[in-house]
Amino acid sequence: AYKTSHREHLVANFGSYVERTLEKVRKLPGMIPIKSYSPRDWILHLEEAIDRKAAIFSYPPFYKGGYEKMFEFLAENIKWDAPRYELFDPKALRGLIERVRQAGVPYCILSDQIYDDLKPELEFVSGRGHPHYCYVSTGKSSYLQLVPRSAPFRYKPIDLDKIKPDSVVTIGRADAAQMTFLKDVYLKKGITHTPGMVNYLVRVDDMLVGGLIYNLDKFAKRSIYLLSDFAISREGRLSKLVTRLACNGELLRDMGKRFIDRFEKVQTSAFSDHPVSMKYRGIFEQTKREEIDGPEGKYRLHYVGARIDETPQQAFEWWYGKHFKR
Repeated sequence: AYKTSHREHLVANFGSYVERTLEKVRKLPGMIPIKSYSPRDWILHLEEAIDRKAAIFSYPPFYKGGYEKMFEFLAENIKWDAPRYELFDPKALRGLIERVRQAGVPYCILSDQIYDDLKPELEFVSGRGHPHYCYVSTGKSSYLQLVPRSAPFRYKPIDLDKIKPDSVVTIGRADAAQMTFLKDVYLKKGITHTPGMVNYLVRVDDMLVGGLIYNLDKFAKRSIYLLSDFAISREGRLSKLVTRLACNGELLRDMGKRFIDRFEKVQTSAFSDHPVSMKYRGIFEQTKREEIDGPEGKYRLHYVGARIDETPQQAFEWWYGKHFKR
């Protein structure tokens, strides 16, 4: 309802929004200290920079047609005298780096490619994202490393002998720093832990069982991305309970209120030395499997789980009757 109302407001007041934006745009030329600007093929621009012995800063697309895809919406909705240019193929980047090196001009080129005979000065990795490499004309460089804040806190760990058929399961919001503390203690070493937008702690009779960490899904509609679901103990098949709760309808509605959306499914990825992750079996459906042979595991597994409309207590009853083993 909010999105529909918001869109109707924008359509009804579109003219005034354009006028207000135009006022800001008209002020920009005097605010931005650019001597000249010319929209054209960036390879021609690079050659001109070499002729003028100017510094080159370049961030070419990582795949052919990458920028065209990224700005597809703008291209379809804006009419202008667009320049002609050749579609850049990232396979040609190695030759261009060699070109600017031989020219002797200062340069800084960012890429996702790495070469056997050319060492980048910097490597940047954000969470589980694709690595970026920076090729520069000088070996002098520095870097920042961002480390998620960790905050120890007092909790009562799960005791399997105290779990009863009428035990009460609860799910509560958690602080990101507290979740980072738990991940550092309990998750597999070598995995890059990415902070999430929403964090939950799962407890049974006030004893901590594990955690759930979510992010907005960049690609799938009506879907939330599960960054991590973990139990603090390998015993008792506790991971099955946490995984079941990851798709719980009450949690998805709670996040839906926060992000003004309706989440019908949960997407996630897992690293494993086995082609199937048993904790997701019967709850999530495997949609893709990749062989990576990395420090995280032999496989990267992709799963999707449909929303389960049950109370957390009903999820506990399902788990207790089907999976709990002391």
